[in-house]
Amino acid sequence: MPNLRAPQVEIVDLREDFVEFVLSNTDTSVANALRRVMIAEVPTMAIDLVTIHDNSSVLQDEFLSHRLGLIPLAADPGVQYEYNYDCDCEDYCDKCSAVFTLDVSWDKKALGRPEHMQDQPVHVTSADLVSSDPRLRAVHFAPSDQTNSDISQDAGIIIAKLAKGQRMQLTAVAKKGIAKEHAKWSPVAVATYKFEPVIEINEEKEALLTPEQKAEFVEICPAKVYGRDEKSGTIFVEHRDMCMWRRTGRYLRRRWWSRLLR
Repeated sequence: MPNLRAPQVEIVDLREDFVEFVLSNTDTSVANALRRVMIAEVPTMAIDLVTIHDNSSVLQDEFLSHRLGLIPLAADPGVQYEYNYDCDCEDYCDKCSAVFTLDVSWDKKALGRPEHMQDQPVHVTSADLVSSDPRLRAVHFAPSDQTNSDISQDAGIIIAKLAKGQRMQLTAVAKKGIAKEHAKWSPVAVATYKFEPVIEINEEKEALLTPEQKAEFVEICPAKVYGRDEKSGTIFVEHRDMCMWRRTGRYLRRRWWSRLLR
């Protein structure tokens, strides 16, 4: 029986915006509790107050404020802000908040454009947000179908579009919070878990197979879940996680190979 007080974590994949790990020596209650904490109880910074000075775009002030709140903000390691309700200030200050300013007009952004694009709308993006604290900044993402080499990361997340003669000017205050209070403070887009697959090979039936049949069993699997020891000829599970692939189960159900699995 697993020791619930001593779970173990093994990192499988770690990137700037993605992490995958194996949680063992515990049960689903701990896994689900960890998932819920990651979603709703990890403090982050998000835009909370917005003052609109000028907005002649087609986007209403309320929608604009909502979009600004959902733009992810990243802070340098070690940067600590206090919760606004724990701070001694009356409204907000440098200890608990950071101020972003945005001032974009079509006239300024359209300068230097080719002649055939002179009347086209311009984009207002997260890259146009100027932070009062250089340690806190808006996160910019490239489209998911393009690599970093295809598009500059400085392009920013599109907030709105401005037509000729339009302008957007505002001040936004970012504060510290958790997603239990509002979803804009959630640090993750998705946090899920799945059970580790259990695959057992029937050794008695495996012993009845010829070397050619064993080789066929290993090679026919489209996900390459299984491997075969060259010396002993024994079939073993090489890529356990790949068995979740839909085509693997379909192949096994339609052929005699399913008898090898318990």
